[in-house]
Amino acid sequence: MDIKAFTTNLQSIIDTFYKTELIKDANIQTSFTGDKKQEFLKDILTLASSTALKLEEMELSWYAAKAQNKIQLAEALKSLVQSESIAKGVESNARINRANCYVGFLQVVANAQESSAIGSHASNCLQAINDIDITRIIGYDPVIVEIRNDIQKQIKE
Repeated sequence: MDIKAFTTNLQSIIDTFYKTELIKDANIQTSFTGDKKQEFLKDILTLASSTALKLEEMELSWYAAKAQNKIQLAEALKSLVQSESIAKGVESNARINRANCYVGFLQVVANAQESSAIGSHASNCLQAINDIDITRIIGYDPVIVEIRNDIQKQIKE
């Protein structure tokens, strides 16, 4: 807690309270004796101190919420990077798998003893390799762009 801010808040509350109509009326319409006036002023100071402490607590809560928001923003950014990487990596992995299958098939053909047996299985094998989907996943692109834009706006704030 910043003692300067607390003192400033406390003094502001006390000053504001002394300027209220209640205090003006109390000073005009009643005659406080020394003890009663001291007790009344002590109550005012207690109330002002309590209010100043609550202001400090609210400020600390605000800073904590702001820090939590930054943490969540960092987590969202991390998730965005991961999702973009996964979306881009799926196509690359499919292409790599297809290429590895071709290489494996060519090795089998090169090592085969009976070429007539290869011919009957070659078309099925090549069809299975060609069935590996290498298209880019695009259905999530608009959502990813929207999330990216939201995160960029929040980072700039």
